[in-house]
Amino acid sequence: MEFKVRKGLETPLLIKGMYAKYFYINSALGGVLALFVFVSGSNVLNGSTSGFAFILILLFSLAIYFVVNTYFKNKSSIKKLKFNTNTNIISNRDLLKSIK
Repeated sequence: MEFKVRKGLETPLLIKGMYAKYFYINSALGGVLALFVFVSGSNVLNGSTSGFAFILILLFSLAIYFVVNTYFKNKSSIKKLKFNTNTNIISNRDLLKSIK
């Protein structure tokens, strides 16, 4: 008889609770949103945009980031395997039949 032995190398890489590809997408999205907030903050300092618009942009960016973050974490959750709980009883007669 042969049995395959697995050392856990088939499991995908998780970074901060997400698959690696989702983590990179989430990081890129966070960087783009941070850049967007930074630009709108500099517009507030120059006087071309109001402070209220900056707060709305900041809240909207945070909402988008946390929604995407939770979506990717939920999509990356590893589901537990359910094993068969039935008990099989093998008698000596069954073993003798399997040998022949």
